[in-house]
Amino acid sequence: MTTPAKSSLQAWVVVALLCVVGCDPRYRATGYGVLNFLSCTIGGIGIYAGGALRDANVDLGKLFLFVSFAIAACAVLLFFLKPKQNSVTSA
Repeated sequence: MTTPAKSSLQAWVVVALLCVVGCDPRYRATGYGVLNFLSCTIGGIGIYAGGALRDANVDLGKLFLFVSFAIAACAVLLFFLKPKQNSVTSA
């Protein structure tokens, strides 16, 4: 069963794959598969790392502080992304 949150995420990923990356139409399914593979892999690593941090008694406050700075840095880096400009010629 697909949840509304997952459906909206998948719709956004397709737009990002087609517009931002601008991949060749022949490789759309491959690109979508690679993105799904990477998201599952990162999710599994995150669960494993979370368990390891809990076993090591790491303070969650410090962890959330680090993650908030990492997200802010990623937001700043997003401003430097520029979409590809397609050269359209009129016939």
